[in-house]
Amino acid sequence: LDVGVENPLAPAPLPFGRVRALRARPPLLSQASMVIPMGAGDMGPPPPVGPPPPELMPRMRKIKVSLVMMILSIVAKLVTGIVLFPKNVFGQISNCLSMVLLVIIGIWLLKDDPLFAGVYRCIVTTCCGSCSDQCNSQSGVTCLCTWFFCCMLSGVFGLIPLAGSDLMIVIAGISLLADPGKAETPDQHWGLEVRSTAWVVVLSLFTAATLIGLLSEIVGGWQGFKGFSELAELQTAGGLMGGGGDWAQGGSAGGGADPNGPSAPPGGGGGGGGGARQPSLQQQQQQSAAGQAPRPEGFQAFQGQGQRLGG
Repeated sequence: LDVGVENPLAPAPLPFGRVRALRARPPLLSQASMVIPMGAGDMGPPPPVGPPPPELMPRMRKIKVSLVMMILSIVAKLVTGIVLFPKNVFGQISNCLSMVLLVIIGIWLLKDDPLFAGVYRCIVTTCCGSCSDQCNSQSGVTCLCTWFFCCMLSGVFGLIPLAGSDLMIVIAGISLLADPGKAETPDQHWGLEVRSTAWVVVLSLFTAATLIGLLSEIVGGWQGFKGFSELAELQTAGGLMGGGGDWAQGGSAGGGADPNGPSAPPGGGGGGGGGARQPSLQQQQQQSAAGQAPRPEGFQAFQGQGQRLGG
């Protein structure tokens, strides 16, 4: 092998200046290139504000009935449970805690209703004073998802045939009313005399209150789910068609917003018009400096210059 002959497969040496340039080049994955770009704050439609829209009022009335029945059920269960089982007061209170949470969510949901508006203001000003501005700035229907999820979850657990569930309490109450002899056991410490009229009435009220509370959870959860679905459809339709009122996305239609503001759609109106967007002041100055007349952005038909044939 002649060592004086250059190997054609060997790479050609790089010039010294080229090597210095490659060494000075920053790596491909620099710190700046690994930063994840974030959006400009457009994370979807803004939360609704104001009272519920008229399309949701039938659902809200049914939810209101379910909420009232829950409150009556809690009061009846506590009173009759303490009378029947005076040595198990804390057990009766703990059994009603889940429904108390549902009532609080329902009050937030119906905060614009005249029946619950005073209760809502009392809770916000006393217990939730630190977040009163945030609570008052949003509509009550933002709690629809939380309402129907918690109601359905509590209703499903109440239907499970386990000890202490609402279903088993109702079955046990009906069984004792049908055969009071089952209640005369040494391990049962009743607050009233078994087989007495008062015992029968109070036990009947306790059983009925438990059943009504279970049904109100199921019905309220179902109505909340349907209302949440309708709300999503209304928001989608409002975003596509430029609906008005507080429920319009961006509040540009019917909400008193400035049509020339940054949130207004192209055309300056809230109805989704097809007009051309006017150029900004900076673009007008740049076009004037370049000797061009300012022209609106967007597509405009029948504009431009043509060549006349034969002329």
